Amino acid sequence: MNLCFLETKSPKKSNKAALKDWSKKSSVKAERVNYTTEFIVDSNFGVPGAIAVTNKHQREFFLESIVIEGFVSGAVHFPCNSWVQGERIFFSNKVTNLERSKHF
Repeated sequence: MNLCFLETKSPKKSNKAALKDWSKKSSVKAERVNYTTEFIVDSNFGVPGAIAVTNKHQREFFLESIVIEGFVSGAVHFPCNSWVQGERIFFSNKVTNLERSKHF
């Protein structure tokens, strides 16, 4: 996954981050399974406006939502409600200037 800050003319991207405990939870048979990951960004990164999710497995998975915590302004929510096979980009529930997001 990559976080993307879109509020500038030159969008910023975080380093990639992998899900923790994917292999331990991959065989869980439950309605919902929660995963965690850790992004390390500079303090001037800003609030992310998009997140890129890459699925490198053969089977698609349904992604309900992503919540990123740890920002001064509070948690950032990415409603997804989508199947992921390959790469998908999801935008936060914050209104973003679409002219700037085309640089992503």
